[in-house]
Amino acid sequence: MTERVHDCGCSVTQARWDPDGVVLKLLLVGLAALYLLLLSVEPHRYVTHSRSECPAQLKLLQTAQKVYHAEFDEYVEVAWWGQDPVVQGLPSEPYVAQPNEGMQTLGWATDGPVLGLYRVRVRDDGEGFTASCVIDTDYDGEAAEYRATESTQPERRTPNYVQ
Repeated sequence: MTERVHDCGCSVTQARWDPDGVVLKLLLVGLAALYLLLLSVEPHRYVTHSRSECPAQLKLLQTAQKVYHAEFDEYVEVAWWGQDPVVQGLPSEPYVAQPNEGMQTLGWATDGPVLGLYRVRVRDDGEGFTASCVIDTDYDGEAAEYRATESTQPERRTPNYVQ
């Protein structure tokens, strides 16, 4: 190590083995490459997470319906939460929507931003319901659809290649 004194009077220690800062430059290039690698991996992690969103949220919605039914002996209709996919299309990014009347009646809300759209249709006889979720995790405009009823677990209704 050598010590040099600048014009301002402060001293700077410089390593003799790397006077041009080659090691520092290589370290910075390596960090930049790692950053670019992480940027390319991040969208895939998000898509994987989003695929599990519909079944998880439908189970919570299904539980809220069963609890409400046990107490009030009826199921609650829930209009599309977020937006109507037929009228407004599918969301292009995760969102937090205000609870609609049906969700408020059930006391149900998601625990953060979601990508899927949800609704509940009560059967005409009032003795059951179908909860639905549509989601487009790869943003190609083609939605995957999931459904659950009062007696069935959430299941995917579209082919697996539809994300």
